[in-house]
Amino acid sequence: AKRAKRLMGEDPLTHLLAAQAATLTGDAQAASRYFEALSEDRQTAFFGKAGLMRLEAERGDHDAALDAGREAFALNNNTPSFAKALYALEARQGHWDQALDALAVAERDPSMDKATVSRGYAALYYCQAQERAEKGGDDAAVIAVLKKALKHGPGLTPAVLDAAARYSQMGKARQARQVLTTGFAQTPHPAITKALFETLGGDAKALSTLIKQSDQNGNPPDALIETAALAVTLDLWGEARRLLQLVAEDDRDLRYWQVYADFTDRAPPPPKGKNDAASPEDQEPDRHHALTMAASAKRPKAWHCSSCHHHSEAWEAHCSECGHFAAMVWR
Repeated sequence: AKRAKRLMGEDPLTHLLAAQAATLTGDAQAASRYFEALSEDRQTAFFGKAGLMRLEAERGDHDAALDAGREAFALNNNTPSFAKALYALEARQGHWDQALDALAVAERDPSMDKATVSRGYAALYYCQAQERAEKGGDDAAVIAVLKKALKHGPGLTPAVLDAAARYSQMGKARQARQVLTTGFAQTPHPAITKALFETLGGDAKALSTLIKQSDQNGNPPDALIETAALAVTLDLWGEARRLLQLVAEDDRDLRYWQVYADFTDRAPPPPKGKNDAASPEDQEPDRHHALTMAASAKRPKAWHCSSCHHHSEAWEAHCSECGHFAAMVWR
């Protein structure tokens, strides 16, 4: 960088090279000087502002970083890699509208896969809907934004439950049922399963509808487990046993054995001589066996951060461990 400056003089490119070199060597003060110089030249102002944004973000001054980033975005809103960094900053500060604008450009960055982009849009619109609700927006206005969230993330549990509850409050039972049905197909979360069950009437007929939905969706293990749990609450022992037997051994997690233990505790013993089960423990329900298996079973599904792998029982817009936005995946 020094040789280039001697050969070319005070050229914008030499300033940019010197700024990058200073950044790599950890000389933030020198890098800041060079980026400031770049910001004053119309041709290189974008690079200067973008560099200042990254420097301020590294220092932890997110307000200053945002100021520089927004100025850079106003100069050039067609650079996906930069927009990705700005999107993270805007989302971190809870500026949902600005984050959406940045994400619209950032999604073209090769490192932004389709699933990450979809989670980003879904989370931003959900947070936007929550903000609108907190400011006194009526159900119709909030649902309008929630619909955008569900378009990108039909299985985002908090958005599904919020939209369904608001539809119900508005007397729109069909729309509430549709949102929950789609959510159940995408993410058979216990809360979605229970809400759909109650919306359908909370009886044996409702359970039958849920079971059909699960079958149409390929009977994912968590759907089988949750419908089995509902069958137990309705004292439908045969159906509960059948659903539990459908869960493959590799998918029998802690939640499965909890439901199984409840089933064995409440269900009457099968008729003597009956032998239609897949394993000995299914033939003769045993609560002790179920609890023993639960002690060593793998964890049930939860929200996991795709960045740091932190797990949480509830969905978080920002991972409470690493701070990444829209990184929580139900698995």
